[in-house]
Amino acid sequence: MIEGGLRKLKMLCSSGGHLRIPRRLVHCETLLPVYSSLPKMVVWVFGYGSLIWKTGFEYDERVVGYIKNYKRAYTQGSIDHRGTIDKPGRTVTLEYEEGAITWGAAYRISGQGEEKKTLQYLDQRERLYDVKAYLDVYTIDSSDKPAISGVLTYIATSSCANLCYLGPASLEDMARQIATAHGPSGPNTEYLFNLENSLLQIGVECLDELTRRLSFEVRKFQKARSGGSLNPTHLITSSYIGGSHLSSPRRKGLMVKTQ
Repeated sequence: MIEGGLRKLKMLCSSGGHLRIPRRLVHCETLLPVYSSLPKMVVWVFGYGSLIWKTGFEYDERVVGYIKNYKRAYTQGSIDHRGTIDKPGRTVTLEYEEGAITWGAAYRISGQGEEKKTLQYLDQRERLYDVKAYLDVYTIDSSDKPAISGVLTYIATSSCANLCYLGPASLEDMARQIATAHGPSGPNTEYLFNLENSLLQIGVECLDELTRRLSFEVRKFQKARSGGSLNPTHLITSSYIGGSHLSSPRRKGLMVKTQ
């Protein structure tokens, strides 16, 4: 499936090397339910990947929180940011799992002009993600009732409309792929380590197990390739868990922030 998808992607490239992704190549039912549209003039966007540390748009408020019944999965191929068509990187998406939670940050954008500009930017940035879902966001102080409802979230599914879906792989294979992929936005490792660091800054308990294990495996691979020397700047997880850097989502300034 991966090879077939990549062949299709290569055929979709223009002579100048710019990818043209059609809105829908074939009829395909989405795996997610249909959600109602967002209210006008105010839009909330939930980031669980690079949007946590690199928004790229103006926002009025930032709320650290989590969504329920979804987990992070490194199954989405990145051919325009952290990899190429010939050597895609791996970035996160969400997969449904009953009882799971995923931490991230929700951003409020106000005003019709800002809303339109932000959505245009995000539609371009997340153009390889095939589903827009509107989910509830909870906070540490609001675990039973949503703190924010109808928050826009971009998800890449295994649907036939998603040509960049790579699917699951062993931890070792994913680590090797991430450690060697590089795209216009930089190395795939930078993406992984930035995500790890951003989640640790929110709170150690917010770092999901897969991201933690994958980061460890990537560092092991880097160490083996460099002849045994591990870059000390990449010892992020151990330094946080080691003691004085333990943090919590309750930490001042992280729950709500005005830009």
